[in-house]
Amino acid sequence: MSQSFTFEGIDNNLKNGSISFTYRLSTTGNSYFFTETLTLPKPVTREVPEPVLSSILQMLHLMLGISYWKLYCPKDIIINRYTLKPSQAYFFNTLYTQGLGEFYFKNNIDFRGLVSFPSDTSLESRPTKLRQNKRSLVGLGGGKDSIVVAEMLKSQNRAFDTYVVETQHHYPLIDTISSKLGKQTLMIKRMLDPQLMKLSKQPDTYNGHIPISAVYGAIGVLLCVVYDYASVLVGNERSSSIGNTNYLGEEINHQWSKSQTFETLFQTFIHDTISPQLNYLSLLRPLSEMQIMELFIKSPDYLSLFSSCNRNFSITHQLTHSKWCGECPKCAFVFALLAAFVSKETAISTVGKNLFAQKSLLSTYQELWGEKGVKPFECVGTPKEVTEALSRALNKGEYKDDVIMKYFYEYIKSS
Repeated sequence: MSQSFTFEGIDNNLKNGSISFTYRLSTTGNSYFFTETLTLPKPVTREVPEPVLSSILQMLHLMLGISYWKLYCPKDIIINRYTLKPSQAYFFNTLYTQGLGEFYFKNNIDFRGLVSFPSDTSLESRPTKLRQNKRSLVGLGGGKDSIVVAEMLKSQNRAFDTYVVETQHHYPLIDTISSKLGKQTLMIKRMLDPQLMKLSKQPDTYNGHIPISAVYGAIGVLLCVVYDYASVLVGNERSSSIGNTNYLGEEINHQWSKSQTFETLFQTFIHDTISPQLNYLSLLRPLSEMQIMELFIKSPDYLSLFSSCNRNFSITHQLTHSKWCGECPKCAFVFALLAAFVSKETAISTVGKNLFAQKSLLSTYQELWGEKGVKPFECVGTPKEVTEALSRALNKGEYKDDVIMKYFYEYIKSS
């Protein structure tokens, strides 16, 4: 039996605040059935037009399925119970190709011609006009970017709330930030099928990064419709559009689902497929990482609350005793940004230790500032931005005796 992946169905129980999505993965000799569940923060009492709700749930069905499809990457894709328009198929072909670029690169998979969602050329897009409350939902992630977006909106007296997608467990880190913001936070629980973790440990399956920001954005669109908001606002910066490396003739970008390319593609998809009255956009798109950090430190009370370390949100290796692991490229990068703007004492107290004094991070920093290898596959800035941050920290003189700064000084002296 050849491999195939089937999008089986959707069980919608919005009045009780629950939606389940089912899938079937067929391999040689085995069939696996998966169910992923979203639990909304409260029951839905609003009447949502059926075409709008169907379009959103189908979008989520196809987006969430990416975690299960990538176990084997079967070329045969089957959709039960609904049919895609060509424009929808194009969107998901792109998402499953460019959005999984890092995954293909790291697993040495030839993605050319691999993904082809079935569609019916006789179908036309008929988006629905909606009357939405002119307020926004901000995706809250625990890092500096979403905080800057929220504080920006507060300073402009714009109506908004926040939302958080909790996958498998609760995120206490975000509770403190939400409380500080003083806005209502809609917390939606995402439960992956437990078989996913078991199968991912088998030697014949693939593992790797998915376009998770696309998933969060799609969930935000659902929340907008059922709870009466007009826009999903995120904090994706200018440099997220710049990739890490090239593979099989394509740019590979860890942050593809944060890029301008994705934002434009998704906005077009929403307008053409769901409703032109719904929007998805980043308020920080014109800004560099340095500009965002400069805005962030204007609200210093968040320094002790935030963390950009993704270990806080790991399903299997969550941090327990600190908000920063102090070992990953993301921690190294954010420490460099902090060092450019705040005192050495404040930077160290924020992250927990002086990362410029850690020789074990030298290779990471060399990749970050562009001396060797490729830009780390994390949500980090460009080598130019890293060099700017380190140069500014170096000129302050506080870190001149630290091992990373000594290497950086020699690097820029010889450049």
